[in-house]
Amino acid sequence: MSELRESGDIEQDSSIVMLLWNLAEGDLKRKGLKIEKNRQGKAGKFELLFDGDAMIFREMCLLDAGFKKTRFKTPFD
Repeated sequence: MSELRESGDIEQDSSIVMLLWNLAEGDLKRKGLKIEKNRQGKAGKFELLFDGDAMIFREMCLLDAGFKKTRFKTPFD
């Protein structure tokens, strides 16, 4: 979010900011998704399974939801 603040009005104007990364270095199917900002809902972290052939993300499990202090570390924390 700090990088977005420095890039003009992107952070202020956005309704949703989502961050995506690989959970394991060698496994390109497991992805982490962090909802950093959501004006119409809650922020949270999810583990996704990516099917590249179908270009579909499937939710594996909810890692942390709500605005509580998280136990799950991301590259963006």
